[in-house]
Amino acid sequence: MNLNKEVRWKDKQYIAFDFFDTTIHRNCHPEVILFEWSKKISIYFSFKISATEIYSIRKKSEIHEKQEKQLEEIKYERLLQLVFYTILSRLKSDVTHYNLEDFLIYARTCEEEIELRHISIDTDTINFIEFLKQNGKKIILISDFYSDKKLIEKLMVSLGIRDYFSKIFISSEIGLRKSSGNLYEYVINELSCKPINLLMIGDNIYSDVKVPKKLGIDSYHKSYSDSHVTVSPNDIMKAMNNVISQACTESLFNLYIPEILYFISKLYKELSVNKASDILFCAREGFFIKKLFDLYQKKMNLEFINSHYFYVSRKSTLYPSFKNIEDEDFEVIFRQFPEITLENFLINLNFSDNDINNISKQTEIKQTDKVSDKSIINKLKQNKLFKDIYDLKCKEEKYSFREYLKSVGVEKDNSTINMVDIGWKGTIQDNIQKAFPSLNIKGYYMGLNFQRYSTRNSMNKTGILFTDDPQKTKFFNLFNYKYLFYERIFVADHGPTVRYELMNGVGVPILDTDENHIEIYRFSEEFQITFFNTFEKILDLFNESLITPDELFNEIAKLSLKKHCIYLPRLSVSIKKLDRAAKENFGIIKSTKRNNDNKVRNFWKNRDFLFLDYIYKAYGKNRLLNPILDIYGYFVYLIKTLQIKIVGDI
Repeated sequence: MNLNKEVRWKDKQYIAFDFFDTTIHRNCHPEVILFEWSKKISIYFSFKISATEIYSIRKKSEIHEKQEKQLEEIKYERLLQLVFYTILSRLKSDVTHYNLEDFLIYARTCEEEIELRHISIDTDTINFIEFLKQNGKKIILISDFYSDKKLIEKLMVSLGIRDYFSKIFISSEIGLRKSSGNLYEYVINELSCKPINLLMIGDNIYSDVKVPKKLGIDSYHKSYSDSHVTVSPNDIMKAMNNVISQACTESLFNLYIPEILYFISKLYKELSVNKASDILFCAREGFFIKKLFDLYQKKMNLEFINSHYFYVSRKSTLYPSFKNIEDEDFEVIFRQFPEITLENFLINLNFSDNDINNISKQTEIKQTDKVSDKSIINKLKQNKLFKDIYDLKCKEEKYSFREYLKSVGVEKDNSTINMVDIGWKGTIQDNIQKAFPSLNIKGYYMGLNFQRYSTRNSMNKTGILFTDDPQKTKFFNLFNYKYLFYERIFVADHGPTVRYELMNGVGVPILDTDENHIEIYRFSEEFQITFFNTFEKILDLFNESLITPDELFNEIAKLSLKKHCIYLPRLSVSIKKLDRAAKENFGIIKSTKRNNDNKVRNFWKNRDFLFLDYIYKAYGKNRLLNPILDIYGYFVYLIKTLQIKIVGDI
């Protein structure tokens, strides 16, 4: 567009330009700026008030002030003051620590940073302005905008265009708007010029063209079509519904995007509220969780919480957590494997094959004997070889682990550790706390499921998606259903951490290099890549929306129900392949099976989902049965959906 030929400018003393959609452009809908700002303000108030409510407060405050005082425009600082005091009036908790001056600085800075991320100059306009300047014309800016001159000037300076404009007139600062014509009259009076000496250039056909013409001001319509839109919660839910419906052909893991998205979003809020500046993601499940968390922070333009990968496992934290030999009861091992044999018990304590043979001979305990009996444990404790190896490993591995903690930022004995893991009961956290009682450890988990275990230590543990402590959270039975599959999603490209050693004075994790440990990762890698890319696309939608994923808990629960009843049974063959590739993270168990509920108990437990498990087992065995199984899955889905409507839970 060659504006210097199209625009009649030669006889004009002043050339005025509109700002947004004329001089600069946003790469999003204008309301998205306010959406992002509202989310930032929600963070400022520790999420005690939602972005949706803040956005509404801002809009209503502006309208009310204009109507009450019969103003065309409200001053920016006054608007922020109204927002601040209205928010305080709605907060139920103590608000004495919130300060207006601090809020004004924070709110203004957020608005500036958000605008700067989304704007770019209009090359045609800037080229024309440079041409006009070379021809001795005075360039001014006239804009209807909710913010003030300070913000506009900062945007101009950042874009390198501030010096082009001799005067800047902003509606919110002056209290008059272009659309009424009053701002133009104010400008003419300030410039002490006649209307005929002014030319207005802008994109709005009414306020930039028709209104000035009525006042005798020549104008030029620089058309601009903005295709950017906002995204509603319904739009997002439709997108996520499409994701899970297409997962059967695209990626098995995509079925779990909705609830994992909720987990990541809620996790960030929990960490932010608790003022966490650093977070440790526990291996191996934390490998992929960390990737998603970092992506979430980046895509949602959040205040960054430093994330670190934490090479740790139940096995690697055993020795650091052990007491002296006389007082140790090895409960953490027997809780996991109640009927563990001597061989497996010693393998999990990192004893060599030779040491295992010698201890077995010296104690006259067969390697296949179960060691959960106290008399056998006491016999082991009295064995000098066992005691010497145990004492040495406890001393060495506890020291090495302490040095490793220093390498991930845990320098002091009274440090606070914020750790994230997939969960279920939080054994690693328990082990570290036993090893170093003075540490303040806060654990954040996708889910906590204490009901399956006799020992329950829920102190400083938060189940984000589900927990049964102190009581079952809403939709616990739904999100806890087949919860072990989450472990198939969050796999890493390395084996488990088995211990720690000192290398050049630094604690270093030693990993199990058995190729079998990463077989599941090779099988799952493509699924993870597809999951990550789809996750990112969904986040793009949230970026253009006022809500965050954790605000859609009920809707996400319904998608999870649909996943379990309709889609997962069809993928039972792929699930079985993943299960075969899976490997236990806690030690090595030879010729021993973990203690499972008996068949009668399993059958009875299946009643919660109307025996849906048997559809999973039957699907694919006989193709003729598949349509019948599909119908039954839909039936279960409809029944459970009705249950949610009636009682609000499953």
